Amino acid sequence: MARLVAQLGLTRYEADEHYKIALDFYAKKNMEEALNAIAQAMHLHPYHAEYYATQGFFYLEHGARDKAAPAFAEALKINQYELLAHYGLGVLAYKAQEWPTALHHFNLAQMIAPNRAEILYYLALVQRHSNQADKAIVSMHKALALYEKVPDAKKQVRDGRAWLAEWERQALPPPPR
Repeated sequence: MARLVAQLGLTRYEADEHYKIALDFYAKKNMEEALNAIAQAMHLHPYHAEYYATQGFFYLEHGARDKAAPAFAEALKINQYELLAHYGLGVLAYKAQEWPTALHHFNLAQMIAPNRAEILYYLALVQRHSNQADKAIVSMHKALALYEKVPDAKKQVRDGRAWLAEWERQALPPPPR
């Protein structure tokens, strides 16, 4: 019955209102209320992948990695192209140094949204750990080109430039003797 009601859109509006409330609480750094509001949205519209991915992101940002992964996985069961779920699982794999899994999720996220700086940044780092130095340099250059257009991304630009300088220095052949 819940699925039929959700398909008809009878609760979709109310669910979206709770989703917006969750985002507002998140912006105010009130994680407990953000999680409560997104749970209510999920209850009202249980077949919307974005809600599960958002819950996973909230958990990830709150440091509850063990709760983030199942939420991202549930989002991908509903929609295998849910960008935030792939990004979140990529971040989790990156933090666990599971390079093949991280590479898989960041590559999928990058295919879904090719112009997202944060995805390209992480993709570059994972490519570097996966012995794909040339690809890492290209991805980081793309990430920096996007980040340089964002006023609050000074740290990402600074860090990205530092990574590039190191990688490009390592890629140069040794000077002749």
